[in-house]
Amino acid sequence: MASVQQDRKRSRFKSLLLPSSQSGLSTSISLLEQAIFVNASLSAPSVLRGCINVDVSKNVQVRDLCIKFTGVNRVHKFGRFYDKEHVIDQSWLVPRLEARNASSQVHIIHLNQTDHGEWPTLLQPGHYLYDFELTFNEPLPETFNVGGCKLKYRIQAIASLHGLRQQLSPNQEVIVVHCPHDEIYLHGANQISLSRIWNKQIMYNVELADKGAAIGGNIPISIRIGSSQIMYLALQVYLVQKIKFPGIPGRQPQLRRRLLLKSKCNDPSIGKFGETLSLNVDGESNSTLIAGSVPLLNESSSQLRLHPDVNSVKIKVSHTILFLIDITIPNPQDNKRFTVCRLTAEAPFRVRSSQTHLYDLSVPRYSETHNLAIDSGDFNSSRLLPPPFPCETLSPQSSETPTMDFEGVGCSRPVSTCSLWIDELTPPPAYDPPAYDSIAVAAS
Repeated sequence: MASVQQDRKRSRFKSLLLPSSQSGLSTSISLLEQAIFVNASLSAPSVLRGCINVDVSKNVQVRDLCIKFTGVNRVHKFGRFYDKEHVIDQSWLVPRLEARNASSQVHIIHLNQTDHGEWPTLLQPGHYLYDFELTFNEPLPETFNVGGCKLKYRIQAIASLHGLRQQLSPNQEVIVVHCPHDEIYLHGANQISLSRIWNKQIMYNVELADKGAAIGGNIPISIRIGSSQIMYLALQVYLVQKIKFPGIPGRQPQLRRRLLLKSKCNDPSIGKFGETLSLNVDGESNSTLIAGSVPLLNESSSQLRLHPDVNSVKIKVSHTILFLIDITIPNPQDNKRFTVCRLTAEAPFRVRSSQTHLYDLSVPRYSETHNLAIDSGDFNSSRLLPPPFPCETLSPQSSETPTMDFEGVGCSRPVSTCSLWIDELTPPPAYDPPAYDSIAVAAS
């Protein structure tokens, strides 16, 4: 009863406050990356960088300014969300720092205990920018929307004003992308090779250059059939999606099959698969080789749309790639007849988000010893936010690198380093992106 009465008092108090539209202050968030790239195989934390835009039309007294980051897992059923779970609900308090504008030079500012407690402050009319960098030491689950389950992350700036309601910036969606280790792009170390024998007569081998691919990319394949007397050849490649719901009682598993490629070759001696230019046929002394690539294109239809692999408590999505190869060979017992053979092969296949090709292009590298972000050149990494509150504050500025004591901090997740020094920054190494011909930048 006491908690109910307190909630009523708070609601009555909020109703007496003036609407935030009369404050003369508006906020918005601009992100340098539209995605958080998570690499679980490395010890480096994930990072999200951007700035808070504060527009002030008249003098306003600001109590504090904070950033709120939330991740909500929803389960959809019969037109309503009947289950809602917060994966992360975290806030960062923006310290009282000297803001910058677009035309002025960015000043390096080191935080200290005195500066951290200077809110509230009076902001005069103008445009203010506050750079921030959020780090997440624990891997965040990847964004997904499949099988009636969805996980979305949002970021929002909240300004608390004296005598007014909180000024909230528009919710901005942030995508979390799981990226493989750098070695995943070395095709020789991650290729798949399947060897089969049809009816104890014809040997065939199917090879994939990689164990997975990003949506919108290509899958390099190689098929070798142990016969040089093939008269007709047809190839079908399917992507099989298996959806299970271990955390949703009563929800039945789903099995979807998506046709990626279908082509035929009436005369293997020509060396082409009709209109499919990405496949070639090469006849050898005792075998026939099919080499080329299979496109992993996305569809606009929700029923045919591709989804990355998901390994969540509520839902699990996995994929396999299926090859159906139909060949026609002469009958050894009767030259006037021929034999039709169906060769099959299936292997597990990992489908990744279409944005994995952006990994290592704009994300700062981290030191394994200090977990410090390296400046990319267009962002002042010294202007970082403190850990989520409640937290310990930085020691006063000195000639040594400021440190932080995380013992006894009442935070649900590990917190991040708050300050960097220029002499610790080194140029990030360059990595070549995976060789994809065409990749859709939009999230799947």
